[in-house]
Amino acid sequence: MDQAPRTRTSWMFPSIEKKFPPAVVKEFEAGRKAEQRGEMDAAVRLYEAALHEAPDFYPALNSLGVRHLQKGESAGGEAEFRRVIELNQNGAQAYFNLGNVLFLTNRTARQSRRWKRGFGCRLRTRWGII
Repeated sequence: MDQAPRTRTSWMFPSIEKKFPPAVVKEFEAGRKAEQRGEMDAAVRLYEAALHEAPDFYPALNSLGVRHLQKGESAGGEAEFRRVIELNQNGAQAYFNLGNVLFLTNRTARQSRRWKRGFGCRLRTRWGII
């Protein structure tokens, strides 16, 4: 039985392609590529399109949170990261990002708890869980 080729997203989030339609993953991947080209507005539109099809697609939520932070919109970033954590408690990236928001908004006691929670997550890489 042939397996579908793995995308960059599937390396970062191994079970993602089982949970969400391929078109949603493809939309997200296109957003990541737009981001790499420096086309941030296009990336946001692509992430939002993925979320329109799958509102719980946490990689896109996390990427939107990062875009909020880059624009100086800490409240928007915080909301996105909290939603990602609600959907995927094993996602270290969202804990670290939320910790950064809390640090930037002078809520350091909470920030350190989020970072510690992130360090406690099992990190998934292309080589497996570390």
